[in-house]
This record gives sequence, C-alpha cells and structure tokens, in this order.
Amino acid sequence: GSMGVFVRYQNASNYYRFALDKARGLRHLVKCVRGRTTVLFSEPFNYNNGVEYKLEIEVLGSRISVMLDGRSVCEVFDADLINGCVGFYTW
Repeated sequence: GSMGVFVRYQNASNYYRFALDKARGLRHLVKCVRGRTTVLFSEPFNYNNGVEYKLEIEVLGSRISVMLDGRSVCEVFDADLINGCVGFYTW
C-alpha cells in the first residue's frame, strides 16, 4: 500500500501529503487545494516491509523539505497553504 504524512492539513480538500507508495513504486509529494491535486515531486522508490525509515519533513513559510534516513529527498516552494495540522496517511 501507501503510507506517509500530511502537513498543513486543513480538511479532505486542502493539504500537502508526502507518501511512499509501494503499489506504484514511488515516493511523492502532492498538494491538494480546493479538491484539486497537483504533484510537486515524484520519483521511483520501493520501500521494504518491516524496515524502519526515519522521515523528516520541515515546513517553513513556502518551503517544504523532505528527508528520509538523513538524506534529502526533495525541497519545493509552494505558498498555497500557509497553516494546518500534521497527520499520518495510509492507503
């Protein structure tokens, strides 16, 4: 399946989400604003079941930085959502 983290989550139609998607073999950062989803970052990645990963997401102003196991995955700038909550995601 897919697992990840929501940041600046406001409701089901407004959020940023970073996920590791085993079914599609991807890791990606998407934003959803007013129900419209846009991919901000995506690249091939296969996670292994039973392996622990250290995920860090830093959101400052319009900057969103993602690190996995101490390595930079992506850094994007997007100012559509300026506040919200953090939450876990699974599919």
